[in-house]
Amino acid sequence: MFTRQYNFASRLLFFIFISIVLPFFVLTFFLRTEIRDAIFQEKQDKLFGLTRQLDTHLKGDFDDLLSEGNAHLFSRDEQISYLNRELREITDFVASGNPGVGVGYYSKQLDGVLTYGPSQDFQYTVGTSIKDGHEGLVVLETGKDRVQIGELVRGDIMNCMHPIIRKGNIIGYIWANETVDRVQTQLSEIMKRVYLLVLLIFIVIYICVYFISKLFLNGITILKSEIEILMDEPNHRLPPIGGELNIISEKVNALVDHINNVESYNRFILDAVVSSVLVVSTDGIITHTNRAFFQLFEHLDKSVHGLQSRDVFGEAVEALIDGGLFHDEYYDGKELCLFGRIIKVSSNDVIDGREQRLGLILIFQDMTLIRKYEKDLIEKERVAALGELSLGVVHEIKNPLTSIKGFTQMLQRPALKEEKKMEYLHIMEEELNRVNRLLNDLLLYGGQSPLRNQNENVMDIIDCLMREHRTVTPGIIYEKKNLQAGDFVISLDKHKIIQVFENIINNAVDALDNVENGKLIVGLVAADEHITIVFKDNGKGINEENLHKIYNPFFTTKDSGTGFGLSICYRIIKKHGGNITITSVEGEFTEVVVTLNRKVSE
Repeated sequence: MFTRQYNFASRLLFFIFISIVLPFFVLTFFLRTEIRDAIFQEKQDKLFGLTRQLDTHLKGDFDDLLSEGNAHLFSRDEQISYLNRELREITDFVASGNPGVGVGYYSKQLDGVLTYGPSQDFQYTVGTSIKDGHEGLVVLETGKDRVQIGELVRGDIMNCMHPIIRKGNIIGYIWANETVDRVQTQLSEIMKRVYLLVLLIFIVIYICVYFISKLFLNGITILKSEIEILMDEPNHRLPPIGGELNIISEKVNALVDHINNVESYNRFILDAVVSSVLVVSTDGIITHTNRAFFQLFEHLDKSVHGLQSRDVFGEAVEALIDGGLFHDEYYDGKELCLFGRIIKVSSNDVIDGREQRLGLILIFQDMTLIRKYEKDLIEKERVAALGELSLGVVHEIKNPLTSIKGFTQMLQRPALKEEKKMEYLHIMEEELNRVNRLLNDLLLYGGQSPLRNQNENVMDIIDCLMREHRTVTPGIIYEKKNLQAGDFVISLDKHKIIQVFENIINNAVDALDNVENGKLIVGLVAADEHITIVFKDNGKGINEENLHKIYNPFFTTKDSGTGFGLSICYRIIKKHGGNITITSVEGEFTEVVVTLNRKVSE
């Protein structure tokens, strides 16, 4: 821990050095350049001031001085000596007042140095001419001030030259110079103070950072130890910590309070859920349960938290959990036999606000009693339905038999005429046929007749039936529509399917009785999985109350009939693995949709 603190402090100091001290040194570098330039500029201003002072002292020009001494007829060297005597005093005076500075006059006409003060040091230069490359030649040529820094007569100097202009003519120049070493010495003294100031700033920053980081690290150490306690004791609160770190302590405490409130709230919600709830993590570990869970599984307790869910529930739930966690397969109401009970299980994933999976939630419902009650109810409904069916069959058979019995007694009369006998026998035959039809419908309804499937073209069956009905009922418009092209060949029992279609068409014909512009439209759709046949008429339709009874045996709105027609159609289509649905609006239309699957599940 102390090593980590030390490393942290070292890194902090290093970054402080990089971010603060290094810019100081960069600034010092640029500051040194600025100071140097400022010193050079100050020196130039000073030296040019001296040249202008000497220019002001020179009254007239060099010829005027020579005329005053009657020396204009002297030789060049004598003239230079004369002018040196006249001007040396002033140059020595100016040089003496500015230690380290050299000043002098140069004559363009005589092409030589007239004076160079202090003369005790530079008298030997009097009379010498400037050489090529000397900036004084530029001054004599242009008449403008010039600065030259470099190796000249007295070494590495800064030489400031000012032209002497009289009556518009350049007669020479005045110079004032100073060695660069003096400038560098002055600059070094200033930079020493700057470097010392930077060093002091660095030391102060280092000390401040050291103590601040030490206080900061002590606070972090306290926070770390308190948070470690908090990991084991969720209700633990962090103590106040001095300084800005106290904000972290307060926020952590507020976060702990919020989390505890949320967990309590979630716990109340889970316990309020009637169904049993189980939550597992992404690796199958049980993390949450509710009160109803332990009420359902009484042999379990809260020690299951942290256990592997597969170990608790075994193979019964293993596939369901693995499917949700690893294959995104979720279930809605899958029933399992679990711990001797019928349990309905639903599952879904648990995700956070960033759409990241946190685990799997399973909801258990005990269906044992419900399934028992349902089984009992089904048995009772079967008995009731069988009783109702038996009553209907008895009623339907009793009436014809009563008629037959009565006519049989009447036939025994000796005085009965032959015509009456034939009439009674005909009625008796009709009644027996009625009983026979009822028995056949019962056989079909009971599903005793097996399917004899073979490949048949549904389109051909519809075409044949519509041709027959156009002949029998020419007042109705029959229209066939191929709603989707495809293969209409499918395996089916042709005779039973014809019975279904015939029954549907007959019902439509009855519904179109006395309807103006009556029309029956048959639409066909051939898909890869199934064939769909839609029968739609614009007849009188079926009211909403009767629409729920149309599949019930013995229910019919016709004056004659057993009421088994649609019930038998429904059973035939279901045996073919298909489906039949009927929608209708009274006074507007009836639509019957028959779907035949190409693959019938066994």
